[in-house]
Amino acid sequence: MKKFVVLVIALASFPMFLAAADASQTKEAREICTVEAGQEGLEGDDKKAYIEQCIREYLESMSEDSGEDKSNEAQ
Repeated sequence: MKKFVVLVIALASFPMFLAAADASQTKEAREICTVEAGQEGLEGDDKKAYIEQCIREYLESMSEDSGEDKSNEAQ
């Protein structure tokens, strides 16, 4: 019974762990993209749009990288 309780708690906390990882990746992406936007000399709405697009691309590339890692491990 104790093993079952531990398993339930572990499974319940796993989504929170993933959310924290996603939040840290988003924060990292925002920092990188903000610097890039500054280097491009963008301001106002152009800068916001650039940062949003950059973050999306960064997070997509991170998810693609993790997918490749899993497929390589299977081989």
